[in-house]
Amino acid sequence: MALTSGTKLGHYEIQSPLGAGGMGEVYRATDAKLGRDGALKVIIPTLSILLSAMHRIYTMSPR
Repeated sequence: MALTSGTKLGHYEIQSPLGAGGMGEVYRATDAKLGRDGALKVIIPTLSILLSAMHRIYTMSPR
C-alpha cells in the first residue's frame, strides 16, 4: 500500500517513506493540526482487521 508524497490521511500529509516491516509502512508526514513533521505508521489492512478481532475477543472473555 505504498503512499506517495502529498497523499493526505486525515490531518496528516505524507512527505516520504521511512521504512516498512511485517506490520505495515512508516512515513514522514506533516501534521496539519500541530504544524510539524513526525512519523506515521500505516498498518496493513488485513492485520488491522485481525488485531481488532483479537481485541474484541480478549475484552469480551470472562476473567
